[in-house]
Amino acid sequence: SQAAPTGFGPFYAEPGTVAEPLPRRARQIEFVGDSHTVGYGVTSPTRTCSEADVWATTDTSRGFGAMLARRYGAD
Repeated sequence: SQAAPTGFGPFYAEPGTVAEPLPRRARQIEFVGDSHTVGYGVTSPTRTCSEADVWATTDTSRGFGAMLARRYGAD
């Protein structure tokens, strides 16, 4: 988040629990971009948004990078 640190959780596991490693995909894609790349306001039904509207309607899973990574099975 540009405004402040963002986090989610907390998560709890039994003592001794070990996370399974995620498989690495052979293809990796890196995007360097702007707010369009990130998906700022992508779910907004209008073209005119307040700053609060932009934050409320941002979905990074619908940004260019995430969509292309899913399409090509890439990290």
